Amino acid sequence: MAILVKGTDFVDGEQITSAKLDNLVDNATFASGSVESGGGIQLNGSGQLKVAGNIDIGTSNLTATGTISLGTTSFNDNNITNVGSIALDTITNDGTDVTIDSSGDIILDADGAQIRIKDAGTERFVFNTDATPELDVSGGDFTIHANTSDADIIFTGNDGGSTITALTLDMSAAGAATFNDKITATELDISGDVTVDTTTLKVDSSNNRVGIGTATPVHSLSVFKDANAARTEIGIDNTDQRLVLGSFYESGGLQYATIQSTNNAETGAQVLALQPDGGNVGIGTASPAEKLEIAGNAMLDATDANLKIKSGAAGTTGAIYYTFNTDSTIYGRVDLPYDTRASVGLRMKSTNGYPITIDGGNGINFAEDGTEFAEFTSAGHFYHNLTGTGAFPGLQNDTHGLMSEDQGANGNTLHVSRLGSTAAHFARNTNDGTLIGFYSTAAGGTSAASLAGTIEIDSATTVSIQSASDYRIKENIVLVSDGIDRLKQMPVYKFNFTHDADRVVDGFLAHEVQPIVPEAVKGEKDGMKEEEFLVSPEVRDEEGQVVTEAVVGTRTVEKYQTMDQSKLVPLLTAALQEAVAKIEALEARVATLEG
Repeated sequence: MAILVKGTDFVDGEQITSAKLDNLVDNATFASGSVESGGGIQLNGSGQLKVAGNIDIGTSNLTATGTISLGTTSFNDNNITNVGSIALDTITNDGTDVTIDSSGDIILDADGAQIRIKDAGTERFVFNTDATPELDVSGGDFTIHANTSDADIIFTGNDGGSTITALTLDMSAAGAATFNDKITATELDISGDVTVDTTTLKVDSSNNRVGIGTATPVHSLSVFKDANAARTEIGIDNTDQRLVLGSFYESGGLQYATIQSTNNAETGAQVLALQPDGGNVGIGTASPAEKLEIAGNAMLDATDANLKIKSGAAGTTGAIYYTFNTDSTIYGRVDLPYDTRASVGLRMKSTNGYPITIDGGNGINFAEDGTEFAEFTSAGHFYHNLTGTGAFPGLQNDTHGLMSEDQGANGNTLHVSRLGSTAAHFARNTNDGTLIGFYSTAAGGTSAASLAGTIEIDSATTVSIQSASDYRIKENIVLVSDGIDRLKQMPVYKFNFTHDADRVVDGFLAHEVQPIVPEAVKGEKDGMKEEEFLVSPEVRDEEGQVVTEAVVGTRTVEKYQTMDQSKLVPLLTAALQEAVAKIEALEARVATLEG
């Protein structure tokens, strides 16, 4: 083997010390192709020294200016000093520390492979060095220590070319974490309190409370806004529906809480307001002046829904008052008076001369203990104590009661009928005077109706039927001279009525009297008329609402003639006067003949 050495020669079997080897590396040159075959030290044609076995440098250091390529190499507390590169397969030390001391960068280049750090053969850290680098940690807890007092742990990154601080762990604040932006997590489990911007959000884990706008929540959820004349609100939103809980405070002014139902634009909000000072509640208004004030309509819609108004002790009244807008005038009231007699009743009162109007729609019913006793029907009729199946008391044999029948523009018809006793009683507080007056409005217009007749009380025990008979309302006055002749044309019969076969009476036939005394008879012989009758009664539900209207039909029935026999008195009087005159004349003739 040809070795050219500057100042140093080697002989076979001579031990190469570190000093000699250092001298050899620094000063020896090798001729091209001067390579020893076999083991030991090999020199190649590139001037490199290759050691096939182990290198023992004793306690000296290994220093080189070129590349050191080592296989399995052991160092015993020695240093490797090199200004070039070192290519290693495995480095095994003697169990003491290994120090890499460099004045420049220390670069571990795995060319896309993994850099692994092991503990006694067990992997602890694996660095993936490909295009998507990552760090895998195996074993127990992974701890990063910042041993310098109050030194923060900072995670930085590159956002579109700009360096950002993504996360700061503030060691001077017990490791408080500050994120540059939001936290995105599938599940976030936090033990302890949470504070966002001091008062923006506070989670008090020790008391299980959450505060928004306050760092000291006093309720399970406390929302606070320290601002005068401003609202604090909580909104619960749906697609286009919002429920807003709010409170309003104004120093020296309004203080109230509200519940609003509105759309997401908060237009047309419906407000429920609660006033803590006066204990008032407002629906549709934020400033209720009473315990309950509703701006708008109110409805109870439920099975057995009740509205209760309670009065206090004797002498007090629970009432519903009616007024207009801001007008304080009470125009009407419905109240429940409790007077000193302990009598209770419902009273409806209109003040200032205003009328009371009740619009029932399907009618108005009056009942006592669930039993109806009076009704205003949707057709405009009024019934009181109606019994039987007929629509008109007295027009059907089994139908009784009182009815005021609505005839529209024609007025009303009164029907009165009763079973087993007097159908109507009339009284006045004097022993003389008109009890009932009858008038004619045939003249029309606004003039006073004409008195047609009266029923008069003559004494405490007698009445009389009076017809208008003043001479000032009569004209074309002529004495009756054919009384006897006309009287003789009116036959007088004995008969009974078809509905009362056992009673025989004296009387006339109306159609025979009608040509003689027409004013005494009404109607025509064999007359007919159209009459209403009840086909089927109305049907009501359990709440009294009409579900099926009554059906009233019409039918053709006989229209019987009527006669006022008192109208025959003038004819009878005239006939009697004529008879008296004839008698007197005959008596005079007899007296003359006998004389």
